[in-house]
Amino acid sequence: TIGRRSETDLRLTGADISRVHAEIAAENGGYVIRDKQSRFGTYVNGDRTSEKVLAHGDQIRLGQAGDTEIVFFVDGEAPSVERSAISAATELRQMAALLEGLRALGSGRVLDEVLALVLDSAIDVTGAERGFIMLANREKKLEFKLARARGKVTLSGRTFETSRKIPETVFATGQQTIVEDLLDGDFAAQHTGTVALGIRHVLCTPLRLVRYVERVEQKVAEELIGVLYLDSRERGALRSASAQSALETLSAEAALAIENARLYREALDKAKFEQELKVAAAIQQSLLPPPNRDGAFFSTSAASIACRAVGGDFFDYADLPTDQFGFIVGDVARHVQRRSDLSQ
Repeated sequence: TIGRRSETDLRLTGADISRVHAEIAAENGGYVIRDKQSRFGTYVNGDRTSEKVLAHGDQIRLGQAGDTEIVFFVDGEAPSVERSAISAATELRQMAALLEGLRALGSGRVLDEVLALVLDSAIDVTGAERGFIMLANREKKLEFKLARARGKVTLSGRTFETSRKIPETVFATGQQTIVEDLLDGDFAAQHTGTVALGIRHVLCTPLRLVRYVERVEQKVAEELIGVLYLDSRERGALRSASAQSALETLSAEAALAIENARLYREALDKAKFEQELKVAAAIQQSLLPPPNRDGAFFSTSAASIACRAVGGDFFDYADLPTDQFGFIVGDVARHVQRRSDLSQ
């Protein structure tokens, strides 16, 4: 049997493929193909047929789109050398995409750029159509970060509506999940928007950050920082062992690149905050009078030295109308200040 269902002997995907589209049966020393009342028909050598005896070299097309074609061979006469060449070419393309992605990740510093590089590389390696990344926040809850499609097109969160069940399950278990057909089982009800777009196949893998240790006796620390989600109308190479191996390597390097980009952004934020504190301290000092003051009968010196960048203490001098001299010392009751207050 041939069709879209996972129970068929030859499982194919595509908008024109029915769940059980056709069957090939051995009869009277030959082989017969029968259409199983498919919606878009079965074609042999370009002619639509409901039943036909197959001959060596016949070309079978399922549906009208022509996305999937099968060449029928008898007695192992299929060109194995050609198939091997195609397989090798596919693996080389995947390896080239992987190396290009790893090279780009090594130079990425801005988090959004790194996320885009990861998604573009993953789509190239697996042949998926779309993908998104969710990262864990401080409360270990997944947050949607970025979605991309083939051709390095950025998608909005609304464009990429899908159930959170698969990503959250992968994040909770740390295990990669592959859904061969969203129409099977309970997935269809949970992914109505995705299924409506013709999406059938899903691959979701964890982003695992490995922290290396200095000594052998120390345990290698692993931390899940998010998930990488990919889907497609066609299965493509989602089930390919070479693609999954390449994706595993990419995911490990991606987790490290994402963490480095996070640390780089935190360092920039910290440097910006420290610069803001320096400006606030300069403004605070400018509001105070000169430290030294001499009068007819006195000489004073004062300073306000903050424990950190800014403080809550202040002083001022006051010349009284009675030829007397006074000074003011104050202390803010509560020292809690918001960052937005420091520059006001």
